[in-house]
Amino acid sequence: MLRHFIRKNRTTVVHAVFRKYLKSTREFWKVAQQCADKGSPDRKHALQKAIKLQLNLIECQAMRFAYLIAQDTCDWTSLGSISSLNERLDQGWGKNEESDLLEANSLYKDVVREIDDIKSDLDSNALAESIQELEKNVKYRDARQVVADRVQKLNDGLRRYQQ
Repeated sequence: MLRHFIRKNRTTVVHAVFRKYLKSTREFWKVAQQCADKGSPDRKHALQKAIKLQLNLIECQAMRFAYLIAQDTCDWTSLGSISSLNERLDQGWGKNEESDLLEANSLYKDVVREIDDIKSDLDSNALAESIQELEKNVKYRDARQVVADRVQKLNDGLRRYQQ
């Protein structure tokens, strides 16, 4: 009984932390989008596509995470950082999980299709130059630091809970 309670409580903590992480990363990429819109027109297009890709990847992670929560089969005690959660949702994501989610969720299917479309059409040379321009924007750099600080605090919260 106690083991079940601890597991459920850990799931709740991980869920709350990951929701905050997703919110922070979405906010960061929206700031990046605003900064990209103010950049030079010839570089704006590549950045807009890359940022759209990032926002879609975040949505993909959110849906995968929701799937794992609903399945109630994940060992949340082994996931002690945002990085380990991301690894589970990306590299640790199984073929069966992917096919189940694609079949069950048409929105997920649309997001995955859009991710593939954007990736196939991304110009890495143009993107590299555009990112260099974006890096010069103070608002972008400040937003990047804010999200890094938030992620660190969320990681600290996960570690404290494990102890």
